[in-house]
Amino acid sequence: MIQVAVVEDDASVRDILSTWILEAEGMAYVGGCGETEIALELLPKLSPQVALVDINLPGANGILCVRRLKPLLPQTQFVMLTVL
Repeated sequence: MIQVAVVEDDASVRDILSTWILEAEGMAYVGGCGETEIALELLPKLSPQVALVDINLPGANGILCVRRLKPLLPQTQFVMLTVL
C-alpha cells in the first residue's frame, strides 16, 4: 500500500482528496492537515510515502513547506497541487 498524506488548507478539497485516496486500490490515506506548521509536526510522525501539498497554503506557502519537510522525510515523494 502506498501511504499518502494531504496538506491542503481548504477542508472540502482535503476531504475530497482523502476520499479518492481511500477508494483507490493500493493506496492508504494516513492523514492530513491545513497548514505548514502542523505539517512539520504531523508528517514526520506519519512517514507517508507520498505527500500531496497545496502550493497556496496560508502563512508559509507549500513550496516552503516542502523545502522544510524534505530533510525530515527524505524518502517521501512530494506532489504540489494548485488551482488556476
